[in-house]
Amino acid sequence: MSFSTHASFDEGCFSPSIQINSNSYNTCSNLPVLDPANDNKTNMYLMLIDMGFAKANPITNTNKIWLAEYGIVPFDTETFTGQISSSIPNQRQAIPNQPEAIYDEKQNSITLGETQFIQQVQASKQLSATEKQQLITARQAIQANPETALAFVTIDPKWSQPAQQFASYLNASIAFYNSDYITAGKIYTVLSTVSQPWIKETSQYMLIRVAINQAYRTGTDTYGDFDVSKVDPVLSKAIFTRINDYLKTYPLGLYRASARGLLRRGYWFSGQNDKLVQELIWQLRHPKDPNYNLDIRILPDELDRQVFSNEKLNPDSLEDPFFLTIYDLMQMRKPSGENKHPITWAQLQQQQAYFKQQPELFQYLQALHLFFIQKQSAQALSYLPKNDPSKISSYLQLSQVMLKGRILEAQQPQAAYSYWNTMLERTSNNYQYATLESALAINMQKNKNYAGFLAKDSKIKQRNLRKIFIQKIADQTSLEQMLASKDTNADERNIALDTLLQEAIMQQDYNTFIQNFKYVPKNAAQYQGYSSKNEDYKAQPPLSIFVWQGKKISPEIQCSSLIDTVTQLSKNPNDRLASVCLGEAIRETGNFLDTFTNESHPDILGEIKKPVKSQIFYRGTTYQKIIQEAQPSELQAYALYRAIQCYAPSGTNECGDKAVNKATRKQWFQKLKTQYPNTTWAKSLKYYW
Repeated sequence: MSFSTHASFDEGCFSPSIQINSNSYNTCSNLPVLDPANDNKTNMYLMLIDMGFAKANPITNTNKIWLAEYGIVPFDTETFTGQISSSIPNQRQAIPNQPEAIYDEKQNSITLGETQFIQQVQASKQLSATEKQQLITARQAIQANPETALAFVTIDPKWSQPAQQFASYLNASIAFYNSDYITAGKIYTVLSTVSQPWIKETSQYMLIRVAINQAYRTGTDTYGDFDVSKVDPVLSKAIFTRINDYLKTYPLGLYRASARGLLRRGYWFSGQNDKLVQELIWQLRHPKDPNYNLDIRILPDELDRQVFSNEKLNPDSLEDPFFLTIYDLMQMRKPSGENKHPITWAQLQQQQAYFKQQPELFQYLQALHLFFIQKQSAQALSYLPKNDPSKISSYLQLSQVMLKGRILEAQQPQAAYSYWNTMLERTSNNYQYATLESALAINMQKNKNYAGFLAKDSKIKQRNLRKIFIQKIADQTSLEQMLASKDTNADERNIALDTLLQEAIMQQDYNTFIQNFKYVPKNAAQYQGYSSKNEDYKAQPPLSIFVWQGKKISPEIQCSSLIDTVTQLSKNPNDRLASVCLGEAIRETGNFLDTFTNESHPDILGEIKKPVKSQIFYRGTTYQKIIQEAQPSELQAYALYRAIQCYAPSGTNECGDKAVNKATRKQWFQKLKTQYPNTTWAKSLKYYW
C-alpha cells in the first residue's frame, strides 16, 4: 500500500484553485471538509474541532476586491493553522506559545524556567535578601543565544549552602542552554540529591531533557537537518530510563504531564512506532487526566512528521477512528507516482470494527471511496444520511453535505443549484457558508447563471469569488450591465471596466471600446496600480492604461492617444501606423495581456473558455505583416527592430501569436542592418537572440 503524506510546504501560496471535485493534494486550496485533497494538518484540525479539542477562529480578509486572491474558503494550510486554538487545557505547566513543534528541547522552557526560578528564590526562607537579589539578577541574564556561549555564575564561597545550590542549578541550566549536555547532566545529577525540594525535583526532570537533546544531536547533521534513523539507540534508551526514574520518584510531581509527553519523543527516536501511536491514542482518549499533554495547535505537525510521514508506519497499529480517518484520506488521494495505489475497498472494509462508536464517520469514508476511487456516485449517495441537517453543526456534517452536493453536480446540475442554496441557509459559521458559497459559484459558472452573480442580493459575497466572476467568467453583456447599473459598487465597476476594455482591445472589438470609454474616470491617469501616488488607487485596476497619451517614436512615426488610435482602427482595422501604435500602448503599459484561453475546466472557478468575437490582436503579427511589405519604409525598420526585441533577452516570444525560429530572426536582423543601417534601431541592436 502506498504512503502519500503531505505536510505544509514553506513555499508561498499566492492564489487558490477553487474547485470541489478534486482529490489531488493541494496545500494552498484546502476546504473545511474531510477531504483527500486537503493537507493532513487541515483534516486533523477539523477532526479535533469536532472532537472538542480545538476551535477555529474566523478567517478575515480586509483586502479591497482588486487585491483579493484569497477569501475565506478555500484557504492555505498555514492560514488555517493560525486560526486554531485549544479548547482543552494542557495539564503540564504553561509555556509560551510556539509557532511549530520544536524537537531541539533546549529553547523550550527558558521563559518558564526563569519565572519558576525567581518564584522559588523569592519564597525561600533560607536565603538572605542580598543572595536573593544576586541570584535573580544572574537568572535574568540567561538568554539563550546560539552564537555566544553563556558565562557560568561565579559561586561566592560566602554564600549559604541553599544559595550555592541555587547558583549550581543556574550553572547546570547555563550548560544546558550552551548545549554542553555532559556538564549539565553531571550538575543536575548531583542536585537531584539535595534537600531543597524544587531544585531536587526540577534537576531530576531536567535530566530527561538532557537525554533527549543528547539523542537529538546524534541525528542532526552539520547543516541542522534531522534524521531520526541516525539517532544513537543507546541514548534513546536513556530517555526512557530518565523518564521512569522521574515518574517513579515523583508520581504526582510538577512535571509529570511533561514527562509523560516526552515519552512520545523517546518512542519516535527509538523507532517504536506502534508504542508512539498507542501513546497518542491514550492522550486523545484521556483529555481530563493529569497526565494529558497535547499541544493541539502543533499536534498535527507532530503527527504528520512522526506518524504519517514514517515509511515504517503499520496501518494495523492505528486502530482508532481519528488515525484511521487521516490515513484513509491520504490513501484516497490521486496517486502521485506510478507505484502508488489508493486504498482498496476491501482494506477499507476491514476497519469497520474500529468505527463502532462513529458509524457515520465510517460511512462517509465509504462514500468518499465510492465517489473518488470507484467512480460510483449513485452508490456513494446511499452511504450518506437520507435527511439533510436542519442546521450544520459539525465538520463531518459539512463533509456529508458537500459530498452529496458533489454527487448531485455530476447527476443533476439544476438540482444541485437548489441544494446549494438550501444548504447555505443552514450554515452556522463563516467556514461553512464560504464552502457552500464556493460550490454555488462553480455551479453558476457551469450553467452560465450570470444573473445569480449580478443580483443585488447575490449569495456570492466573498470578494475573491466576485473578482473571478468579473475578470474570468462574465460575458460582455454582464460587464456592460455592471457598468450601467447604479447598484454596482465603485470597486466592482472599476474591475468590470478594466476587464471589458482590455478584452475589447485584445479582440479588436474597437466599437465596444469606444462605446464604453465614457465610463473611464476623468482622473484615470492617477490609477496606476501599485505605482499610484494615491494610496487608495493602489487597490484599484490600473485604469491609466486607457488614457495612454501616445508617443513620438521618430519624426516620421508618431502615435496619437489610445482612444484616437482605437478610433482610427475602428475605421480602418488594417491601418499600419495605428496597429503599431496599439502595440506601443500594449508594450509600454504592460497590460492588455491575452486573457483568453483555449482550455476549459468548468469545475474550477474562473477556468473557462470565453468566446472570442474576432481574431486576437498580437503586436508580433502586426510587425511581421509590415516586415513582409515590398516597399521599404521607416515603419518597416521599426517593425524589424520591435519584432526582434520580442525575443529579448531569453529567446522567448513576448509579443504573442506563434513564435518564429532563430533563423527567421537572423534574417530580420540582417535586413535591418543592411537595408536600414543608418537608423538608431539598426545601430543599437546587437543580437537577435
